[in-house]
Amino acid sequence: MKRILAAAAYELKNPLTILQGVTRLCSLTSISEEEQEYFHKLTSQKNVLLKSFSELTVES
Repeated sequence: MKRILAAAAYELKNPLTILQGVTRLCSLTSISEEEQEYFHKLTSQKNVLLKSFSELTVES
């Protein structure tokens, strides 16, 4: 079971890492307050998912 969770977490971490890079790049540009709020929420949720994946793989 641990190997399955680790593989799933690995497959999902890569796109989330790419998403993190894109949101950082966007934060360096001139964006509206609404867009800033959107990227902040996106980053927060990404962090929650990454933390959850880490906890799952460690606990299993």
